[in-house]
Amino acid sequence: MPASVIPVDSSWRVSFDLEPKSREDRWERAIFFATIISIECARLLVHCLNYCQAGAGAKGSQSQGDMVRRREALKEITCQSIFLSLVEQDGIDAPAWLKEFVADSLAVSDKICAQPQSETIQKKYAAASGIEGNCLSTALNVCHYLAMGEKKEDAVIYLSDCLKEQAPLRAACLSFALKASLSDRDQVIKDAGGKQEEFPDFQISDFTAGL
Repeated sequence: MPASVIPVDSSWRVSFDLEPKSREDRWERAIFFATIISIECARLLVHCLNYCQAGAGAKGSQSQGDMVRRREALKEITCQSIFLSLVEQDGIDAPAWLKEFVADSLAVSDKICAQPQSETIQKKYAAASGIEGNCLSTALNVCHYLAMGEKKEDAVIYLSDCLKEQAPLRAACLSFALKASLSDRDQVIKDAGGKQEEFPDFQISDFTAGL
């Protein structure tokens, strides 16, 4: 799994004193959260594709349709990761302000990538399905976008497992979004966007070009 620029604390839980001070403050923090989640999800998809394509040769040229499908896959997994961050913080029993923060973060995701709309994506999923059910459903839908072919079954299992393993990372991103100063948030986005890793075939730009 690719390493994050944000330190991960698997024991973190949201507390009432972290409620943003105003609607403007909440929106600015939601911008950070949606952005860092999108970056981490792009890195996860790159990792998953390279894992599944290992030994299969070079990726070859990409059509415009490939790029569209990859952006749709990124939007799906970004929205679901935002949603899962709420489910993992007590879901329907989470404080109202946290639900509003997640709603703002989903709205930001629509500004990062307009289609498919976050509302359309969320209609596919339910908190009642739990973490495992949501991770599996997300992996199925994402791998459909990516047209994995004969590797789809392996890719679904691998991506679903990766999504479950990223629960501490989602909590860390949420914690940082709610606690950190604007300057610290800006620095993390700068560091995350510039982080280079050795991937044999697919790159983050395969998912983010044109956004």
